[in-house]
Amino acid sequence: MSYFDINDILAEEQKITCSFLYDAYNLGQLEEGSRDPDIKKDSKVDLPYWMALALAKSNFVSVIMPSEYQDEYKDKLIADPKVISMRLFPYYDKIGIQLSDFFGDRKLKLLLFKVFRERFLNIYRDSINLKETDISKILGHLTYQEREVFSNGYKSSNDYDKWMSRKSEKVEKNTNSLLISSTSNNNNNNNNNNNNNNNNNNNNNNNSNNNSQNSSYKNTQSTTVKKRKRMFDDE
Repeated sequence: MSYFDINDILAEEQKITCSFLYDAYNLGQLEEGSRDPDIKKDSKVDLPYWMALALAKSNFVSVIMPSEYQDEYKDKLIADPKVISMRLFPYYDKIGIQLSDFFGDRKLKLLLFKVFRERFLNIYRDSINLKETDISKILGHLTYQEREVFSNGYKSSNDYDKWMSRKSEKVEKNTNSLLISSTSNNNNNNNNNNNNNNNNNNNNNNNSNNNSQNSSYKNTQSTTVKKRKRMFDDE
């Protein structure tokens, strides 16, 4: 058990019937309704579990197994564990496990495991299927550990339903981004067309320059040939 867990602390406050093995002087206040300052040997007194366990380990008292852990009640649990109400025993599982260790009762521990495994499965199934229901009555028939299982399943189921039904946070298409994307594509296309036109103009200019250079070269050659012809004629 955890020292800081309030449920563990409250569980150890559950009363356990003990039989005193010796006279207990000046402990009469432990026995409810008694005016005797002392507790006589063989007196049966209900003590908190933590105190009963400490006194039993010192061989000062003997612990009597509570009736809810004896055969009559265990038979009811075995018959149909899912319908048994734990309203009177909110810490049945926690104390039961500790008592099974104290008495060395392995059968009790196996019974608790089997019973609460079936109860937990049923409790969890109900917790995720019940919608908009007053769960206070349901929780009242469960142990504290079972209440945690039910509450967690119920909350998770409701949170999931809210998440699935939300409308304001659904993902929608952003028309602005589509418009921006379309405009950007048009601008890119226009730029590409302009670049292509510029390239064509440059090619035309290059062709003109090449033609001009070829014409100039031809003219130069023709003039040279004419000059040489005149020189031969003069001779």
